[in-house]
Amino acid sequence: SVALIQISSTLFYALVGCSVGYTIFSLLVFAAPLMRVQHRILAVEGDLRYVLVRLRENAESIAFFRGHGYERQCSEKVLDHVIWSNYIRCAIEVAYKTFTGLVTLCFILLPMMIVAPMYFRGLVSFGVIQQTQILFHNLMSGMMDIGKELDAFARLGAESVRVQELWD
Repeated sequence: SVALIQISSTLFYALVGCSVGYTIFSLLVFAAPLMRVQHRILAVEGDLRYVLVRLRENAESIAFFRGHGYERQCSEKVLDHVIWSNYIRCAIEVAYKTFTGLVTLCFILLPMMIVAPMYFRGLVSFGVIQQTQILFHNLMSGMMDIGKELDAFARLGAESVRVQELWD
């Protein structure tokens, strides 16, 4: 980061600002809904496990009273909730990965947009452009690491909410 500041303090401040903005936006727009969906997935998977255990335990009674049609409808309904909850999670993850890809593409161009005018004014040599590109990319990938683990954070948040609910 010191080398980047020596080349262009504007580029360093742009790096810090972009990474903070990216992290805040990711947490607000993607992490919160993903955490709610993960919480819902935990609940509906628990419901599905309950239904399956109940079916296994009461299989003879269900067969004797010919309740297989009703039990099948109930099981399919719970399974549909599990599947749709996972579809929603996948949709949020796809939107997040698309957003991350677009941001990464923008971050490839940002150093060029800041350093290229400095090159044309004669303030830096040609090799500095590539050097800033590499420095910026390495620092940005390190600063974006928290966003790469968004799914793990959301899963952990949902599980901790579930534990808190059980605790209370």
